[in-house]
Amino acid sequence: MVGLLTLTGCITSATKAATIVKEDRTLYNHAADVETKSTIRTAYLEQNMLLDITTDVYEGQVMLTGAVKNAEERSRAEALARQVKGTREVYNDIQVTDEGGVKATAEDLTILTKLHAKLLAAKDVSSVNFRLRAVNGVVYLLGIAQSQGELDKILQIVRETDGVRQVISHVQIKPPGSPAPARAAPARASVH
Repeated sequence: MVGLLTLTGCITSATKAATIVKEDRTLYNHAADVETKSTIRTAYLEQNMLLDITTDVYEGQVMLTGAVKNAEERSRAEALARQVKGTREVYNDIQVTDEGGVKATAEDLTILTKLHAKLLAAKDVSSVNFRLRAVNGVVYLLGIAQSQGELDKILQIVRETDGVRQVISHVQIKPPGSPAPARAAPARASVH
């Protein structure tokens, strides 16, 4: 059993390392993002907010998702994230709601599982460059698209996934031949 767990850990670590190499950011930038995320999560742990908020960081952009009971918690979470070295921009997508619970969480996990499978199988989509979160049927995206076409394809896949009520994108588009991404206008769309 210990051998199996060790092997599983090695495979997981190797998969993560391969993913990092394929991402459209440098190893240094990835490490800086991991440090920023870790510092934010430590601050949330100290404030008893860690279980309610998910933090994703890509190229210094911080996307906060989750659900809290009041606007003060939402504002406090954003303020804590903004104070962390390495944070360039904060997208505060934390919902203030009493909705949620086990059923909503299960539905959101189902949405994410479907999306990861669809994006992995999609042609001309580099899914390793994107972070996806689902909260109460709203899907949030963060990352870098190689082109407007890639972003459009991803948004279409997300919108057409069962259970998705709305899509909010904070994805940037990388200019051709440039190592730095250009800021894309946030896309907000309801799904019917």
